[in-house]
Amino acid sequence: MPNTPIAKRVIKECLQVKEDEQVLIQTWDHTLDISDSLALEVNQAGASPFVNLTTQNSFLNYLTSVPEKYYGKTPRAFLSLLDQIDAQVVLFGPKDPKVLKMAPGERFSKAFESEKPVMEKLREKKIRTAYLPVGYITPERALNYGFDLSKWRNNHDQAMDVDMQKMKALGKNLSSKLHNASKVHVSHSNGTNLTFAIQDRPVHVRDGIIDQEDISGGNFTESLPSGSVLVAPIETSAEGTVIFDTPQALMGKMLKGFTMKFQNGKLVSFDAKENLDAFAGMYRGASGDKDRLGSFSIGINPKAQVIGLGSADELALGGVTIGIGYNKDFGGDNDTTVGFAQTLSQATVEVDGKPILQEGKVQV
Repeated sequence: MPNTPIAKRVIKECLQVKEDEQVLIQTWDHTLDISDSLALEVNQAGASPFVNLTTQNSFLNYLTSVPEKYYGKTPRAFLSLLDQIDAQVVLFGPKDPKVLKMAPGERFSKAFESEKPVMEKLREKKIRTAYLPVGYITPERALNYGFDLSKWRNNHDQAMDVDMQKMKALGKNLSSKLHNASKVHVSHSNGTNLTFAIQDRPVHVRDGIIDQEDISGGNFTESLPSGSVLVAPIETSAEGTVIFDTPQALMGKMLKGFTMKFQNGKLVSFDAKENLDAFAGMYRGASGDKDRLGSFSIGINPKAQVIGLGSADELALGGVTIGIGYNKDFGGDNDTTVGFAQTLSQATVEVDGKPILQEGKVQV
């Protein structure tokens, strides 16, 4: 099979795989062609690939048929494997999101309790990780969520084809403004009014490449397409309300008009105009610091567009993405296995009183 452009970019540019390294490829039954190309690129770099397969049916069976008392079991064999892994690629699924509707959100959250030691191992071993949401781009998902499949694919391809150096320069400029901020204020004409602090948290520029500068700063993860400035805010500092003006594909449904309200650093209430249950079930089933602010990012990819899918929306130039829950892999303290983030378009962001974003337009 010939190498695909995305495989070359992932292995050679993003992960910069070296000879004799061990590379884990986590794939699905509908992404085997991409994983084949990734494995070939790994071999051609003089490294060794290991492919781990999840199928749609095995995923569905785990969510719907396994007794909850067996969720959270420690995956000892997989943890042992990670002791030998230098880098990994994660392809997303399932192919058809209808399977997500077949299990209550509470079960979904509990089913991933066993991921906690895996996430800790990834941080401990500093395993370089590339996430590829291309696995989400399927006819089944497009039909389920009401996306135009050709436009979705084109958005993905365009977002991949950017000037990395220009994007990185903009990211560095924005990150310098956010560094050590004592008050970040996010506002919007729809009533959003949220404040939080960053202080000494590292501000990461996601430019599609995990280089030595990223590794030195504690950033071992990337996604392709890429393009954002990301930080884990001080979790206890959140005050106010965010009203998302973009929809979000979640648990097989489109979450619309979603609102989160924070008091004294905790999420105290949430609501939505449509499909609140998609979030509420997942949230109720989660444990740990699920109610703490987890992430704040600004999109810097000039070719990405908001389409209603978090991994894509957060890249759009001038978009503001705010999340709760898990954030340890980029400098936070939240102890939980779940995370949720959504994008706000045309927001205004002030850092210690100075605007860096005005109604979605970058001001630096």
